[in-house]
Amino acid sequence: MSITKNQPILILDNRSDHAVNDSLRTAEIYFYRPKKFTNSRPEIIIGTVEPDEVIVKLKNGRWYKAEYAQLGERTFVAGVFVINPKTWDVNIEEGRKYYFRCTVINKSFKVMAEIEFVDESTAKEEIRELKEQKSDLLD
Repeated sequence: MSITKNQPILILDNRSDHAVNDSLRTAEIYFYRPKKFTNSRPEIIIGTVEPDEVIVKLKNGRWYKAEYAQLGERTFVAGVFVINPKTWDVNIEEGRKYYFRCTVINKSFKVMAEIEFVDESTAKEEIRELKEQKSDLLD
């Protein structure tokens, strides 16, 4: 199976009942949101800039794992790109794991979602206290 730049992102949801082809090349991407009692929007939209796709609507105190099949350079954003221009550019490589912490911050009377790349040991420590979130995009 070859994936070209113009094809939509293929995200294999971790609750999928479909069999996965062993030859499909993927990377694991974890998005997590530490539990907060203040400034805790119901959801933070996590997605890519181009193509403009939503990966998950991450809830407070949850983590989500995506088997990501769109390898190569990707730009991730938390929230809506036109409102929040802060992004993370990542070269997604087959078989690797990536961890992103997603938070809500106050910026002079404006509440914004933020995403940051985190090393594996820090992410595992922080994720340990959170609950897994199944994708709400397939419901």
